[in-house]
Amino acid sequence: NLFFSSLENKLNEKHEKAIMEYESIIASSTYANEEKEVAYNMLNSYLKLIENEQLLVNKIVESGYYDAYVEYQDDIIKVVVQTETLTNEQAAQLISLVMDNSINGLLPEIQYVN
Repeated sequence: NLFFSSLENKLNEKHEKAIMEYESIIASSTYANEEKEVAYNMLNSYLKLIENEQLLVNKIVESGYYDAYVEYQDDIIKVVVQTETLTNEQAAQLISLVMDNSINGLLPEIQYVN
């Protein structure tokens, strides 16, 4: 699906940029060891978020949706699913699935496209 591919490409570019920024701090000789350690810990946390985004996508698709997109944002977890319709019950099930499997306790924002 072109819509989901486009979302995923933009997200991958965002992730690559963030990872490169953390890695450049870690590899730089101009930063103190404390700053490098902070960058290293932030990089590890960021990689866990990326891994969890993919885990959530897989779980959502396994639960019966055609396609899914998950992105951790500042104050929400953005979830987009491909389905004909999305009932209140299905939305509640998606919220539960995401909340049960997310790693930071943010509330999901559910959207759907058909």
